[in-house]
Amino acid sequence: MILPTNTPGSAWKPPTPGYVPNYGAILAQDPGYIAAQANAGLSNGMAASNRDAAIAALQYGYNGAGNRFSDVAQANRAYQQAELTGTNSLAGRGMLGSTPGMSGEKSWMDKNLEYQKGLSIYGAGRSMAAQAMAALAAYLGTAQNSASSVADAAGSAYGRALQNGLYVPWSPS
Repeated sequence: MILPTNTPGSAWKPPTPGYVPNYGAILAQDPGYIAAQANAGLSNGMAASNRDAAIAALQYGYNGAGNRFSDVAQANRAYQQAELTGTNSLAGRGMLGSTPGMSGEKSWMDKNLEYQKGLSIYGAGRSMAAQAMAALAAYLGTAQNSASSVADAAGSAYGRALQNGLYVPWSPS
């Protein structure tokens, strides 16, 4: 260990017995640790913004207010178009009358179309959830990497502090 001197040419004076350095204060002043904290804050902030933007875009794409191209709007539009086409087809064949047995086709068609619309919306919801989970996983990965970098920087700062003789705990032998 290199023993520091207080002033050039003077003899080194040991710290008071029982001296324990304030490693928290030493760490807080370490340039490497300060830089790692700043980088972690920047990375986490950018990752959180990306996550929030991705989730907002997914929500808007799924069923955003006023978004006529959303997944739910497209499923509703497909349902309405299929219902109109089916109703016109049944009417063209004379199957929409009030005669018993004539309305069964329309009821069956409506139930089938509702089922298909539900499947479409369900599939879009699952896709949105998977993409949201991917956005969250990317954010958490960044946060974990940032925390690891800060921990590594803290370890390095502690090591540098121990190399400096002024920051070594003192107990007389």
